[in-house]
Amino acid sequence: MALRELYRRYIAGHNTRDLVTYLNSTGIKPAHDCGHIKAEAWSPTTIMAILDNPFATGRFRARGQVHQGVHEPIISEATWEDYQARRGVRAKRSRAESSDYLLTCDTCGAKLYGERPAPKTGARRKVRYICKNSSYYKVHRGGSMQEDKILAELLPWLEQVSDAINKAAATEQPHVEVVDPRPTLRRALMKVDGKRDSLTSKILEGLVPEDVYLRMLADLDAEKAELEARICDAKVAFESQVDSLGPDFMRDWKNGMPLRVKREILSRLVRNIYVYSQRPVHEVRIIGVWEEDPGPQCKP
Repeated sequence: MALRELYRRYIAGHNTRDLVTYLNSTGIKPAHDCGHIKAEAWSPTTIMAILDNPFATGRFRARGQVHQGVHEPIISEATWEDYQARRGVRAKRSRAESSDYLLTCDTCGAKLYGERPAPKTGARRKVRYICKNSSYYKVHRGGSMQEDKILAELLPWLEQVSDAINKAAATEQPHVEVVDPRPTLRRALMKVDGKRDSLTSKILEGLVPEDVYLRMLADLDAEKAELEARICDAKVAFESQVDSLGPDFMRDWKNGMPLRVKREILSRLVRNIYVYSQRPVHEVRIIGVWEEDPGPQCKP
């Protein structure tokens, strides 16, 4: 099924343009009431709205709350949790393809976007990252830097960090296995679902007043939503630990490591990358996730 495949691709690291290309290639057309216009092709906004909807899990959203439906789920709970975790990690990312979702202008604090200028002649030009406030709104001068200059700062930083992490992993006490809280949370979620089913049976049999039913249902829905949020948070926290990067990490990075793997590693190590560019000065500041983000320096 196409919807199940969309979830699989998104979890695997495909961006929304990939999902649009895939879904349009299937020949499936959007419904006429998708969005505010009658579209003949899918858009990233429409696809993400569908993926964010819990309908595929057998539930439905109404009046701001999620309720259990009577239709069969299309995806498993594990897939939904994987999607929620991946969505949370990527929520702060811009339209970037690699590390540029982390790039911030050190002059104004705006995010940078990447572009590859079309060559007039000869080979393709290098990727350049540009501050939108500088390029579009002319708030300040400068604010652009070529990708190779940023990588010249990022790669040595990654090498130092990977060496430090691997040395710490080798000299510390044997790793203590961290207990994954998700199985316990899932069991609690199943109990809440059981209570909801029991409550529904009682209202159908006339055993509880409607006002009591609605109050108890609201409490159970709130408890269910909290448990689902805790499961998603636990997945991100449990799987985002970096204990070791391996001795061949930098070699693999430079020699064909998949882009989605690079993105995932950067999201676990880097909090922000500040870029300052005013000729002849070009500076790059890299903030690790263990450091407090001081924000842009707002240089003139």
